[in-house]
Amino acid sequence: MGFKPYVYFGASWLVPGLGHYLLKKKEKAIVFFCGIALLVGLGLLMKGEIGAFHGMEPIHLLDYLGSLGNGLLFFIFKALGWGGGDLSAASFHYGSAFITVAGFMNLLIAVNAFGLAKGENRV
Repeated sequence: MGFKPYVYFGASWLVPGLGHYLLKKKEKAIVFFCGIALLVGLGLLMKGEIGAFHGMEPIHLLDYLGSLGNGLLFFIFKALGWGGGDLSAASFHYGSAFITVAGFMNLLIAVNAFGLAKGENRV
């Protein structure tokens, strides 16, 4: 098997759709990137929070891991100080959910790229 599938997984995790792009699935890559970026962008517009670590409570850990699934978007927004959220905003929880769901979707996309690189998926 080698380490190549892991490279595609890592690339797809860091930049949504990059693994598919490297596997010559350019249309899928564009759709995946735009979809994840749109969800994260909408989450930020709704004043959602990008996974702040609040301890080991399961719901907070799930939120943090989901946000971490956004790859470089997570680290860029954290470094810029964006995505702190506004708890007083009516859409805070929806925005946070959008960001978390985008992260988990990106992880599924990365797993799909891993499978494609191994030759398991044909779609």
